[in-house]
Amino acid sequence: PFDISFLRIQKTGSTTFRKIILDFCKNASQKCMVPQDHADWNILQHMYRGTTSITTLLRHPVERTISEFHYLRKKIRDLPDWDVPAHALKSLRTAIMTMNLSN
Repeated sequence: PFDISFLRIQKTGSTTFRKIILDFCKNASQKCMVPQDHADWNILQHMYRGTTSITTLLRHPVERTISEFHYLRKKIRDLPDWDVPAHALKSLRTAIMTMNLSN
């Protein structure tokens, strides 16, 4: 079992927190599970019930959405990797590039 498990949520500062918690665990001789990808709460809770402390970071939902929007706008060339139907991809690209998400 792990002493600390980290439930990562994107655009909440989790990359920075991950580095901090890994350093802490190493220096404090703690066993930590700090995934690079996004873990599922239900899986963590089921696997480690009562044997680990699960921690996460939260962010105001509007700020998080705006941050995600700007992140995706910078990464627009990566959109084909998304699971987005081909007919919606062009509209999505246009909406992000023009900053018009009303349609």
